[in-house]
Order: sequence, then structure tokens, then C-alpha cells
Amino acid sequence: MDTAALTGEWHRVGDMEHPRILCDATLLANGEVLVSGGASHGWGDSDEGAVVEAELYDPDYSLFEPAASAHTVRRYHSVALLLPDGSVLKAGSTGGFGTHVDGTQYRFVGNETGERYLPKYMFLPRPAITGLEPAADKATVDHGGTFTVTASGGELTTGAEVAIIRPGSTTHGNNMDQRFVWLDTAVASEGSETAPWTFTATVPENPAAAPPGRYMVVVVTEEKVPSEAEWIHIAVPS
Repeated sequence: MDTAALTGEWHRVGDMEHPRILCDATLLANGEVLVSGGASHGWGDSDEGAVVEAELYDPDYSLFEPAASAHTVRRYHSVALLLPDGSVLKAGSTGGFGTHVDGTQYRFVGNETGERYLPKYMFLPRPAITGLEPAADKATVDHGGTFTVTASGGELTTGAEVAIIRPGSTTHGNNMDQRFVWLDTAVASEGSETAPWTFTATVPENPAAAPPGRYMVVVVTEEKVPSEAEWIHIAVPS
């Protein structure tokens, strides 16, 4: 048997513009990855060379591209979390230590502020979820089960997809809980300029692919423009 079939394979992707440590990588609502903050070298609190320009990784093309620069330096102990509207909250930073030319150390000032990154899809026509069944406050969905999403606008077509995104939990540059899962999506009824679209989405059968808990649900157009999120709950296996 091919070894790759058992162990998987590593593939080199495009280079980032800025080498960085202590950064955050955030899964965006369209499946891209935002890499933000950090420093160019060092470790922990002993870091230097703040990096403020973020970068976007596109998994469809295995390429990085420059994104907007943050207003504030975010290094050790900063966080970056995807919000339900599709933006990213970037906050915190304990600062760190630098080194004077004479070899003595000084401490950077920590930061307790926050700021938001607005991905480019927030400035484009976006679809809107108008209905979700079963709703998160009424029922849960089992692994292997289906739910329906009603959406309109945003130039929806039969190529649109539904994804679920687990809320993140960030510390020390690691987001322990974030997870983005494209679901098997079928068009239940086609929409028009006046009528909404209805999609049927299937939750993975394997709980390892989507552990139980609450998830953000998004509808993503063929051009990778996502809706704002609604919430759904995946049940604990019986």
C-alpha cells in the first residue's frame, strides 16, 4: 500500500512575505486563513521586530497575499477570533522584551486594546441566511444528519456551499478549538431575485470531523463570499 495513503503527505505552499513568530492564524468565513501579528524573531516575551502587516492564505491556490496592516503591535499573548459577522477581533499583547545595543534588556509596553480586521468579502454583496431548520434554540443535529438553510441575495447560484465553523479559543498563538468544515450541500430549491434559495447540508458522520457543540453556519457563494453566520448545535453521539 502507498505510504501516503496511511500517513498523508506534506506539500510546500507559497512563501509568506514576512517571517514571523507568535502570530495568530484565523480561519475566515470563506475558508481562507488570516495570519496576523507576531514578531520577526525571538521567543515568548523575548521577541523583537513587530510585524503589523497581515497576510491571507488561499487554500485553493496555495498562495499567500498581503492584507491590511494593524494599527497596533500584537505580539505575545495576543488573540485573534472570527466573529459571526465575518470580521476578526484582534486584541491584547503583553509586549515582550527587546535588547539595547549595549546588551541590556528593556520591556515593551503591553496593550489592552482591540481592533477588527474586515476581510474584503465584507465590502461585496453578501448572501443573507433568512432561515435555519432545525434552529439551534429548538433542536440539535446528529452526526450524519441534515439541516436546511434558506438564503437570499449575494449572487447565489447552484455552486454555493454551506460550511460550519467552530468558535475559537486562542492563547499563546494557538487556536485550540477553531475548525472549518465544508458540508455536503445540495440545492433543495433554486431562488431568484425575489425568491430565496434553500440548501440542504449534511453533517459529517464521523464526530472527529465535527466534534459535538455549537457551530457558526455560513452560506458561501461560488465566488467565496460568505453570509453572516447563524448558529446550530451538533449533538453528542448517543
